[in-house]
Amino acid sequence: IELSNNSAIAWWNFNSPYIANSEKRLGSLPVVPLIVAIILQPDLIIQKHSPESEGDPCAQNERMGTQALILNDRGAHCFGIKLMKPDSLASIMNWSKNLYVFMLGALIVFSGCFGTGTTDGADDTDDTESNGNNSGGGSGVLLPDNLPPVISIEIVDAYNPQWAEGSDCTTSGMSIETRHAMTDWDGTIVNAGWDINLDGNIDYSVTADEGYTTLEMPMSALIWHNDSGWGDGDSTTSGYAILENSFAFGAQDDDGEWTSSQIVTLDKNAFREYNNVVTSYIDSEPCRDFSNAADYNFSFADHPDIVSSGEFDFLATIDRTNGQSGIGWENIRIRFDGNDEGERYCIANSYSNSNSNSSNSNDRCIIIQSGSDDFMWEPGESIILQENGWDLHDAGSGSAEIYIELLRVNENTWDAMESEIMSLS
Repeated sequence: IELSNNSAIAWWNFNSPYIANSEKRLGSLPVVPLIVAIILQPDLIIQKHSPESEGDPCAQNERMGTQALILNDRGAHCFGIKLMKPDSLASIMNWSKNLYVFMLGALIVFSGCFGTGTTDGADDTDDTESNGNNSGGGSGVLLPDNLPPVISIEIVDAYNPQWAEGSDCTTSGMSIETRHAMTDWDGTIVNAGWDINLDGNIDYSVTADEGYTTLEMPMSALIWHNDSGWGDGDSTTSGYAILENSFAFGAQDDDGEWTSSQIVTLDKNAFREYNNVVTSYIDSEPCRDFSNAADYNFSFADHPDIVSSGEFDFLATIDRTNGQSGIGWENIRIRFDGNDEGERYCIANSYSNSNSNSSNSNDRCIIIQSGSDDFMWEPGESIILQENGWDLHDAGSGSAEIYIELLRVNENTWDAMESEIMSLS
């Protein structure tokens, strides 16, 4: 080691260390202080020299980078490491900057060995457990302050909702069976249920973790949607008037946090229009006045129009004479048996009676109404039976027979209400 003008020069021969221009051997050059010196002092000049040079073995210099410390061959080489004279402000700044970088890097590396926080981790564990957020196993995973409820819903037979019947026996809305399941991982559920009109309030409350609920959505909650065929004036296509409703399930935990399901939408055909005839799928008939069909009374009369061999004659007039509630035309049918075409079912002119389908069911006999509701035979209403393009009865011999029948809905059978045999002129 040679000191000169506040500079230090260290010579190191690969085979043996020595003092420059001297044969006195030195001990092994410490490696760690050498590396630290290079890190702290970027102004080091590392010089490689050939031992075959004449005179000073390090006389021929070649500046090299720090990677020269890694020997690529096993020849005898001499390295010179020179600590440059720190006589400039730039050297001082570079030294301090690199010292800071070195200390910061060492702190990052050794922080894993020293640990952080308390030595036994007791305080961290207590805090985690006191917040109820210990994930188990001491993994140290931080959980949110509160876990919201977890819910699942299912709509049973979602493609076939049913009509709900009110206390007056008319269709009061739409009903569907639903299923729910719910849980809360870090607390309890204090409020849950179904919101059937999307006003943000629970309409059907539930308390069980899972179960079934039948929802009845009133007509006031439903909206109308008509498809492209409804009211288009084309008698060859079908059109539907559809009722729809949307609803959702929600659950709230003891921390006040809500979880909601997706919004579910149901729809059901209410009316069908085909060939200028409207069929109703909703029940507008109130509770019947009589459980026995024979308790209904009617009066029959020959229509003033003269019966002929024509095909559009007015045949008879029938008045309903008792009761307080209307009878839906889907639940009543009238058979006319004249002296010509044979037995035919008469169909309300503005309504398709789907329960009249048989080999004799057609529109050759129609019903002309006089009441305010085209879908009902109202109390006191008078109806007229008329031929519709076919000669059902003429002025010849023979009488006509008229039969009125009422559908027993639960059994899907027809009961006789009244019949009349009369001569038509």
